[in-house]
Amino acid sequence: NVNQPAPITQMAGVADYGQQQVVIVSNDNSRTWRIMNGVFGILFSLTIFAYSLFVKGIWADVQADIDDLKGDIPSSIFNDIDSMVSSFSLIYTIVMILSIGMLIVSIIQFINKPWGTKAFLGMASVLLLTLLFTGYYETTQANELFDDINDNLSSDEQIENISFFESNGAMGSYCAGICSLFFVIFALLGRPKGPPVELQM
Repeated sequence: NVNQPAPITQMAGVADYGQQQVVIVSNDNSRTWRIMNGVFGILFSLTIFAYSLFVKGIWADVQADIDDLKGDIPSSIFNDIDSMVSSFSLIYTIVMILSIGMLIVSIIQFINKPWGTKAFLGMASVLLLTLLFTGYYETTQANELFDDINDNLSSDEQIENISFFESNGAMGSYCAGICSLFFVIFALLGRPKGPPVELQM
């Protein structure tokens, strides 16, 4: 006995319209790329959350050290440092909240929502811009404080200004920028290429 091939009407994607058979071929691979964006988005959001928590811990330690030196430094300098550290801590709290939002929209990528990709890319962009602003704010505030302190120090004792590229916010933005680039590429690759193609037999 020779095995006969199964009729074409038993194949997936084949419909029988009377005497005419139509093979439906789908070009939509957006689900695969959405899932990839979702997975990488979850990893990205958790990384930014952990990094922000780490930086907040650093500033909390600085705050504790400054409190111990309160009586040894001028009150104006102490107040400036205390205000600066509190501002930095607040900003990284905001970044942590945004990373939670990024986690949520990343999970939504597993669900076929028409607005899901836009929300995902929008949240990634907001995180990137926030980290860039944070790096700029850290740099300007710290250097202004160093300039005030250096006014009372000799040239050998003066504190060097820090660069934007060395700031904590800039370090986080490097990760956010690279990840956002991949998110955009995956989103473009995942765009539907057109309606399903019907091959008439």
